[in-house]
Amino acid sequence: IASRGYEGNAEGKNYLGKSVIAYIKKVPGSSLSVTAQISRADIYALLNRIMLYLSLIGVLCILLVFFIAGWVYHFRQGETYKDLYNNKVLFEKKMLQSEKKYRRLAENIIDVVWISDLNLNLMYVSPSVYPLIGDTVEEHLARKPEERLPEDGLRTVQNILQEELELEKTCAP
Repeated sequence: IASRGYEGNAEGKNYLGKSVIAYIKKVPGSSLSVTAQISRADIYALLNRIMLYLSLIGVLCILLVFFIAGWVYHFRQGETYKDLYNNKVLFEKKMLQSEKKYRRLAENIIDVVWISDLNLNLMYVSPSVYPLIGDTVEEHLARKPEERLPEDGLRTVQNILQEELELEKTCAP
């Protein structure tokens, strides 16, 4: 390009075949030209390095944001689980206290307290069954409903239970 008399900025290949950017200036009063050139690889090497560093910094920032978000999520979840656990422990403690209170009441009451399933099989009977009937708790729990209740009483209880179950079916949403 310089040999053709060109002067100024130019892009092309140098004598080694590398892409270069050059500035060509004629030497006054001579047929010679001064050429300052830099290869494209040298120009873009710094820019490529800067872009690499900026990309790495960007990736690290994104990772840091995800790490912080994950840590915050984990911390909040941990607090939630801790609250749930504390509530569960408190609930269980209150249930145990309530159970002890009602068990003490049921075991010390003069009347017989009992719990049965829907087939009238006993699941619990209070110790006051012994002075009243003469059966131990275990003996009374082992008895069938027909052995514990008179025939007409058993029929009455079964009828009342059946009516209540039917009423519940009609009232259920």
